[in-house]
Amino acid sequence: MAERELPFPEGYYPFDKSDFKKILDEFPNQVREGRALGEKLSIEKTNDIYWFGMGGSAIAGELLRTYLFRSGISITTIRGYDLPENIPPHALLIFSSYSGNTEESLSCYKQACRAYKNIISISAGGKLEEMAKSNRTPHISLPKGLPPRITGGYFFFAFLALFDKTGMTKSYEETQAFLKNLDLKKIANMGVDISAHLKDQIPLIYASNRYYPVAYRWKADINENAKCMAFSNEFPELNHNEIVGYTFIRGSFYGIILKFDDDHRRIQKRMELMKAIMKKSGVEVTEIALKGNTITKMFTALLIGHYTAYFLALRHRIDPTPVKLVEKFKNDMGPFV
Repeated sequence: MAERELPFPEGYYPFDKSDFKKILDEFPNQVREGRALGEKLSIEKTNDIYWFGMGGSAIAGELLRTYLFRSGISITTIRGYDLPENIPPHALLIFSSYSGNTEESLSCYKQACRAYKNIISISAGGKLEEMAKSNRTPHISLPKGLPPRITGGYFFFAFLALFDKTGMTKSYEETQAFLKNLDLKKIANMGVDISAHLKDQIPLIYASNRYYPVAYRWKADINENAKCMAFSNEFPELNHNEIVGYTFIRGSFYGIILKFDDDHRRIQKRMELMKAIMKKSGVEVTEIALKGNTITKMFTALLIGHYTAYFLALRHRIDPTPVKLVEKFKNDMGPFV
């Protein structure tokens, strides 16, 4: 039986002035195009990777680290202006910035070019692409004109294809299985439903420590799309501190627990106990169970978060695309030299 689209007030869609939903609906193209871009380049095989980026351009590095959890390949994500000390000379340094003008990433790239050779960058133009051409370092050029926070498919799958080509990973069949079984209408329906629960609440998004980057992306999507506060945390860490906050609830919260089928059995028990504590404190909880291969689980969860944040923005009667405070803050910071 075909998935029926849940009703959503038609009067809300005009608030989506930049057709944000169209970009969400075309996510499978990001996967295919991202892989095609990655397959054009070559790198040396390595077990040490440093990923430099901010915001939506950083999340792919975190997701790749999650995907490579037991592979022996280490990915360190750097969100800042300075290159870490003692990066191994054989390490791969990846510089990511959708705009190509992220000053933190540009700062690290300049430092890296003076000391390292195994460098690659990815952007949709900007200064990063200009610098890559000038320094003759490999660069992946992305399509322009998209909100950076929903371009993660390009970043993740471009480098996953590059890792496949090098023999570091074997993800092609897993990716194809994800695309074959992807049901965007069902996922959008979940976003409609969850956004209704979050309308007048502060979201709390929890996941295991392995899959925490997915929960964090949910939080950031809600911040940027719906223009409201949201918070995320990870098991088991939150059971050692945040749990005590449920003693005296001050505010109106709604919990989202992302439960992956390969979470440690003790993590799963923690989730069950935590749900009971939250509900006893008056915090309603939606648990989302994720099954299948790792790519399917991660990106199903991410897409549910994308659509939830999108529909929540419309319920708030605001355009999900602009991030005016981010742009104003950048202008207030002045030019980076």
